[in-house]
Amino acid sequence: MSGDTIIAGTPYEDSAAQDAGAAYVFVRINGDWLFEQKLVAPDSGAARWFGYSVAIDGDKAIVGAPQADGNMPGAGAAYAFSRTNGIWTSLPKIVATDGKPSDMFGHAVAISGNSLLVGCPKSDASGVDAGAAYVFAWNGSAYAQQKKLLAADAAPNDHLGTAVAMDGETALVGAPDADAFGSNSGAAYVFVRAGTLWSQQKKLVSPNGAAGDAFGFAVDLEIDMAIV
Repeated sequence: MSGDTIIAGTPYEDSAAQDAGAAYVFVRINGDWLFEQKLVAPDSGAARWFGYSVAIDGDKAIVGAPQADGNMPGAGAAYAFSRTNGIWTSLPKIVATDGKPSDMFGHAVAISGNSLLVGCPKSDASGVDAGAAYVFAWNGSAYAQQKKLLAADAAPNDHLGTAVAMDGETALVGAPDADAFGSNSGAAYVFVRAGTLWSQQKKLVSPNGAAGDAFGFAVDLEIDMAIV
């Protein structure tokens, strides 16, 4: 939700193809919520799961499709949209430059101003399914990849990027299968940006963590407050 606009994802919606997915935008006018527009991927296909994740900030929205074709088939993708005079139009498709099949890029998305954050929990950059998150910045015509975020102590099967949140120059990325307090106890990582450079600032863990807790399965962030 952003102001008087809500976006809702329906990843198994079948109008374009089975489980192609869609997202719906609603606006509040004089206290009533009214349907504004249905969003679909310009390259819809079966089992793409468009709408598995959604985020909105003002007149920009992002929709994740973790089984869509990215730079490789099935790597996952995200789709950005811009609203002008009540009409949403698609912007260039967002993909990871090093994506691989089944990475689940687009599993989680966030947007803040001119920046996007996309979770990719099955990325293998730091080990099998260790996970990652990608930052993209608006360059005037498209969102360009700025940084791939990785945990400093990443390990296989951590699934960093299962959940993401962003506010200004700060990103929060969940890794619910990290092993801080035993198998799959979970963690969340805070990253901060200075100019165009990103660095890990803090690893957050539960004060009473235990194996199987999945701390980091969902996250949110606003200014200097985080919830995990």
